[in-house]
Amino acid sequence: MVRSAAEAVREFEGILPNAASREPDEEPDEERPHIVEKGGDVQVFRKREDGNVDPWATGLANFPNAMKWVGEQYDKIQKNAERQRQQAQRPNLPPGYVEVMPGQPINVPPGYIAVPVSEQEVQAAVITPPPAPQQELPPPPEHVPPPIQEEPPAVRGWGVPHVPE
Repeated sequence: MVRSAAEAVREFEGILPNAASREPDEEPDEERPHIVEKGGDVQVFRKREDGNVDPWATGLANFPNAMKWVGEQYDKIQKNAERQRQQAQRPNLPPGYVEVMPGQPINVPPGYIAVPVSEQEVQAAVITPPPAPQQELPPPPEHVPPPIQEEPPAVRGWGVPHVPE
């Protein structure tokens, strides 16, 4: 009975591709077509016959790590784009006003006092900018030369070049 159970277990292990107790069949080093060099998380496959790097085998071996890195970069790009969208939605505050988010410490520069401001005061300050001072222009000059008008050079077609005598 014990022998038949052990045989059944071996039979099922042969069917299942990722059985935990199954030992992988490894070829001896001389029979493998590649030499595997590991550098950190990267595996480099070199051809045993000439020692050159096999780009296909190296790429396939490192494909999961490359896709993980691409996914991380995509997530970082998405988070950065979301942060920029949130910053673009914030109203532009007039000079002297600072927006403080909940939970963010208030760092007041020396010589300033933090004063809570209502939304109406901020909107009124944004809508009514201070008037710009107007300055009087100096009088125009009395003698102004006419503008320089250059004639565009005539377009010459192909022909015999001009030779000076």
